Amino acid sequence: MKDIYAPKPYQIECVNNVFDKICNGYRRVSVLIPTGAGKTYIATMLVEKVCTTYQKAVFVVEYEAIKQQCNNYIDSLEIKNASCQTVKHFLVMKENYDMVVLLDVRPALRVHLEDYFKDDERTIIVSLGAPNFAIDDKGITIDYLSNDLIIETTRKQNEGQQLNRLLAYYTRMGEYHPLVYATKELIDVRDVFSATKDEKEELTQQILEDKQKLSHDIFTLTKGLQELPDTENVCELKSVIQLLQRKLTYQTQLLASVGIPQELIDEEFKKIEELREELSASFYDAENNIVEATMAQFETAVAESVAKLTKKIITLENFERYEDILKSLLSEKVWKMLSDNSRNFLITAKMNYEAFARMESGANLDYSGVCLLVTKVLDIEITKRLYEKYGEYLQERYGLELWPKAMLNKQLTSMLEGKDFTLGTVAYVIGCNRNGVIKDESTFDMFKVFAKEELYVAEISNEQCEQKIKNIVKYVEKVRVDYRNPAAHRNSLNAISAEACMGYMIETYKKLKEILEDMKC
Repeated sequence: MKDIYAPKPYQIECVNNVFDKICNGYRRVSVLIPTGAGKTYIATMLVEKVCTTYQKAVFVVEYEAIKQQCNNYIDSLEIKNASCQTVKHFLVMKENYDMVVLLDVRPALRVHLEDYFKDDERTIIVSLGAPNFAIDDKGITIDYLSNDLIIETTRKQNEGQQLNRLLAYYTRMGEYHPLVYATKELIDVRDVFSATKDEKEELTQQILEDKQKLSHDIFTLTKGLQELPDTENVCELKSVIQLLQRKLTYQTQLLASVGIPQELIDEEFKKIEELREELSASFYDAENNIVEATMAQFETAVAESVAKLTKKIITLENFERYEDILKSLLSEKVWKMLSDNSRNFLITAKMNYEAFARMESGANLDYSGVCLLVTKVLDIEITKRLYEKYGEYLQERYGLELWPKAMLNKQLTSMLEGKDFTLGTVAYVIGCNRNGVIKDESTFDMFKVFAKEELYVAEISNEQCEQKIKNIVKYVEKVRVDYRNPAAHRNSLNAISAEACMGYMIETYKKLKEILEDMKC
């Protein structure tokens, strides 16, 4: 077996997207992917995934050199039921195959293949080629597609040099973004202008929608290029590019989900990035532990920013619908116990999650912002009861020398400031370790008396009260470590998925209900 490099994430994603189309009954699928992105390797991986030992596949290419490369991949992946032929040989031999993969076949030759497959509704036909289109009366032009952005190569000389320089580094990082289209009569979406009227309209609409979804990124990218440092240092350039990527992703997701003005998103993004930069040095302490106060400050900024943007477009009808859903999940009693801010954050999170999930690429988006909104609710409600209410209780009954040290400032001279009370403080205030096991008996007993007298209804027994207190600690720790921290301080390699976010939201609803339902207020 010959050596072969490990597939890149975008290659795996492309194969899975095509495979999904085939599983949904489509027999003609077209892939647009830039030159140099590994079309032959992607095609071979696809055949390996689709074809079993009893299915026969063929790769159709124009040139002998490509044929040899393709055969090397077939050998490397040990695919026993696939071969490679030139277009000329394929049309002459007229053999039957279950799957035909076309690699970079020119339009002039695709015409002959269209005729060949005209009445064939059985054979799976997948065409892969570089994304370029002729210009028609609607002005459809797609020259190059990369992750979250379009780079058009047809620009003025000075702009083209800048774009090509950036493109070189995107290529080095492997950030391609293949597009997958299902077709009816055509074997390649690039032949859209020769399609029948109905299919032309359908495919043109898909192409225009893709272009529209990404078009604002061209402006953002071009503007961002002016800020690129004049250096050959790859790390420095990569850092700037990653900043652009974060901005493009942030804008694309919010624009697509709520349709608000881009200038407002620019303003909010700038504010968050400035805060991220300001706080970057204080996210971790000398022992590389997360600084809770810093994390909480960033979480609050993001949650308030997203809520502010969404508030401008949410309708009364939607607000009431999401409110009814959340009431049914949490109960009417618990919903009334939440603060106005908490209710607004939950509604905003629910709306944004559903908007993301409805998008065609929803499964691939980063749901960190949604998680931060939900986590902020827990933060608000815990602070209200374990800081504000508990602080009032302690002030009425005890001198500072008897207070839990976690409720006091560093000098132990006054109550901790509200901004310094975070989810990470909860365990220490209650007197447990972060697994909910009692660590400080006197601190725990003091809190338990408060909880029994002030927090919970009279019907709760001592044993039930103790267990509920421990459960608060365990749940807060799970949220803090598994969702809040990764969402607030992350890189592009560990974005929170739709599935993980949905699981977190469901768990949050259940736990909020569990925490609050037996409380007095």
